[in-house]
Order: sequence, then structure tokens, then C-alpha cells
Amino acid sequence: MKTKISLLFVLVYSMHSALWAQSKESKQIRTQLEVYFQSTQNKNWEGVMDQVYPKIFDNTPREQIIAMFNDMENRGMKMDFNRFEIVSISEVKKSDIEKFALVFYLSEFSIEFLGEEYHTAEVMSMMEESFYNNYGRENVEYNPAEYRFKIKANKKIFAVANKKTDDWKFIEYTADNASKMDLFIPTEIRLDLLSTEESKK
Repeated sequence: MKTKISLLFVLVYSMHSALWAQSKESKQIRTQLEVYFQSTQNKNWEGVMDQVYPKIFDNTPREQIIAMFNDMENRGMKMDFNRFEIVSISEVKKSDIEKFALVFYLSEFSIEFLGEEYHTAEVMSMMEESFYNNYGRENVEYNPAEYRFKIKANKKIFAVANKKTDDWKFIEYTADNASKMDLFIPTEIRLDLLSTEESKK
């Protein structure tokens, strides 16, 4: 009887410890992600890059990405980020070196086309169709008087940290970069996180 009670105690204690560790990691991810979101809203691209998973820069240099963001507005495309809301944070999965989590979040943003070269029916129709395909027709609102699109997006982002630290960095997961994710996240872990979280929706 004592043995059974001892085993039960160990089991309960182990479950509690695991849940506490998971809760702690989720809180750390949430805190760091809020910094990422705030930097994005402020268009502080240096700050955004500080929160991006560094291996991203092996393919595209950090300064080149910042220049791309700045060049958008220079070319007459003004983006405003109005809202970010974290929906869920997955269980943390670990490899030999790193740990990973998948975050679902909501984003609301607008894109206003200020440059005259955009102000044609053909260009705006092309942009509209592109946004419909990426975000769903029901999530895109177009104001033709201002050449402005308001978009609601359901998004995914991977959080990654070294197993020995809690310095979480982030990689946005989109249809465009899905084929490249194996460069950064072990295939088995990536597919496990995606399938587990999708099944909860």
C-alpha cells in the first residue's frame, strides 16, 4: 500500500513539475513575443530583427531585410499594424540543442498605396486578388477612395531557444517559407507541433 502511495505521489509531483515548467516557458515566450509585436507596431525594424531567430540571417542578411522594410514606404506602400493577439502557445518540444514552440496569433493591419503608380484599377485589382488568396476574402476590406486595404490574419510563428536558456527568438511561418522551415526546425518537431495545434482548432 505504501509503495502504491509513493508511486502516486511521484506521479503527481512529476505532472505538477512538468505543468509548472510548461507554464513558465509559455509565460517567457509570451513576454518576448510582446516585445516583437511592439517593435513591429512601432516599425522599429532593428528591434524586430533583435527578436528574429538568428539563423534566418544566414540566408538573407539582417541589414538587407531592414532595408526591404524601409524601402516599402519609400516606394509608397504604408503599413500600419493595429492589433496583435496571442491565441495559443503549444507545448514545448526539444531537440538535442534547442527547444521549440508554435504560437497561433491574430493580426490586424492596413496597407495604404500612396504612390501614383499604384492608382490604377488593374494594379488594385491584382493586389485585391492577392490579399484574398493569402488571407481569405472575408478578412480583407478595401477602401478605393484611399487605396487602403484593412486585413485580418490568422498567423503562426515558431519560438526557438537554446535548451540551456530562455532567450526565445521567432520565425514567422507562412505558405511562402514553409518549404524552407527544415533549415531551422527539425522536420519531425515541426510537423508534430503543426498537427497537434491544428487538431485543437
